[in-house]
Amino acid sequence: MEKKELEKAENKRQKPVKPVTVRLDDFKKGLNQVVADSELPPFLLEMVLGEMLSAMSSVARQEREQDREAWEKECAELEYEHNKESLRKACKDGEENG
Repeated sequence: MEKKELEKAENKRQKPVKPVTVRLDDFKKGLNQVVADSELPPFLLEMVLGEMLSAMSSVARQEREQDREAWEKECAELEYEHNKESLRKACKDGEENG
């Protein structure tokens, strides 16, 4: 088998990725079912879900900070590489002209 045929066969074996919109719908349905099955009064559900929301907000904030740091680091590295290439080009130009 050629390389491309092997890649196609491998891709066919991989599980399809569920879109975020479908996962969100499934999550909402599942959460509604859990809430209904809990048979807890709304004031207790509000308290529990509020605690969970607070914890998730903290995790989301940390994730945003990590993503921002990673993005800025990557940009700085790319800028460094670009500047290094510009310096090399300037040096080569100087060698040719000097």
